[in-house]
Amino acid sequence: MLAPGSYLSHTGARIKTNSLHPHLSRSLEAHHLMDASRMREEDLAHCRWVEWGMSKGVTHPFLGISILGQREDLPRGLHAELVADFPGVDPYPLCYDENNHIYGFGGFVRWIHFTNPKNPHNPGILGIDWSLACRPTSGVATTMRCVADVVKMIIQHGLDPQTEIALLNWRMCEDDFLTMWKQEIELIYAWQWDQSTHGLLAPQGNHCPRCGLKTFVQKNNFCFRCGHQLRQSIVHPKEVSHGLETRLT
Repeated sequence: MLAPGSYLSHTGARIKTNSLHPHLSRSLEAHHLMDASRMREEDLAHCRWVEWGMSKGVTHPFLGISILGQREDLPRGLHAELVADFPGVDPYPLCYDENNHIYGFGGFVRWIHFTNPKNPHNPGILGIDWSLACRPTSGVATTMRCVADVVKMIIQHGLDPQTEIALLNWRMCEDDFLTMWKQEIELIYAWQWDQSTHGLLAPQGNHCPRCGLKTFVQKNNFCFRCGHQLRQSIVHPKEVSHGLETRLT
């Protein structure tokens, strides 16, 4: 098992690095670009990172590990290669199979960093694979809380806090309603996800930690939009001088 930290992966070999930051924009040097020819016309109309540089990586927010792919090519299944040989992870292509995978990607979440070729020194955009419909082991962030955890960890691994965060669908684009939601709630940049989500998401805030909608204004324990239920606090019986107190207070 790798120690916590950030790593570069080249054809299976993982090399620890102090920061991912100087490596994220190297996609332009390798000519790894978001290919417009593979996109739908309706996506081309509003996707801002068409023909931008693409760097693929994964982060496990609880193990504290981020791995960035560094290759001459950009092969299909690169995300699976980054987590190969980890315990509790399925091999390629089973790890991508939403219906039939056993372990999937484990706790790793897939992401793509996009670098603007017209402004390569700009922090760019970090696109995190996101879906409410997927299983938590699919390599996809399935809650807004998970997105926040991933962003917090990647910042520790060198992501510029001014990097914009995008929530990617399976077509590597962000749905318009998510873009509008981020603008309304002011979760555009990595630093905002890092600093603001604790106070925005329930139980501290009024927004559902799964779907992000403002459904916990009444401090209820159930989101009527997505069905998410807050975990109840576990109350343990406490010892008292004359025996065991069994009432839950």
